[in-house]
Amino acid sequence: MFRECRPLVATYDADAQTYFDRDANIAPTAPEKLAVSNWIAAGKANGWWTPIYDAGLMCWANATANAKRIKSASTITFAGGTTTHNANSIAFSSNGYADLGITAANASQTTASCSFGANILGALSDVSGVDMGPFDATGTQQSLFVTNFAGNYADIGNALTARVSGGVTGDGGLFIANRYTTGNAELVHYDEDGQTVLGSRADASGGNMSTRAFYLGARNNVGSPSLYTNRTYSLWFIGTAMTTAERALFLSDTWTMLIALGAT
Repeated sequence: MFRECRPLVATYDADAQTYFDRDANIAPTAPEKLAVSNWIAAGKANGWWTPIYDAGLMCWANATANAKRIKSASTITFAGGTTTHNANSIAFSSNGYADLGITAANASQTTASCSFGANILGALSDVSGVDMGPFDATGTQQSLFVTNFAGNYADIGNALTARVSGGVTGDGGLFIANRYTTGNAELVHYDEDGQTVLGSRADASGGNMSTRAFYLGARNNVGSPSLYTNRTYSLWFIGTAMTTAERALFLSDTWTMLIALGAT
């Protein structure tokens, strides 16, 4: 008697498969699919998938694919100057940026529950730009500044009373701004050396959340792009607060995936 031999078919996390199916230009190899699928499965197991409202991977060497969000069918918009779609990242130049199309209200963010961040590639020089965020007024904003002339800092609400500042780093990597209770906020960096809390404070207070959409590679300044970074990115995310334990696992799990994608 002969048995029929059938090839094994890989099964991926359902949300990962939905993301792969959004566009034919999202064409990861089988190992890359597994890395993304394992990342999402880890997020569900480790508690950080739920706080994330949406996220994007920009490592498919194609503008249409890089514009797709992971958790929804919506897309982001590349605008301004030049966006180069590489095999592992996107590179903004000549004042290019991306409109992520997500506001604080969309993501259910408040001054007591807010997180956002990005993976930045390459050595980081001082810039006068904003890597991510919207701005309405001094007391109404969310902004991530990495290796700025004034040092690393993040604003969640009021720039004067809710700013988290930290030591300057010249290393690229994952950066997250996280305000996880009414007063507690932190700015954290992660790379091959592990996690570094660049700054934290327990008295962050005041301000309001911007009504404008998040930009990546520039600040949404009352509806217009400003403070461009002209940097290279491979991932972004926006959501509500993570606990310190969830945040640590998110950074570790995400870095593992980005290594597998060659996107660090």
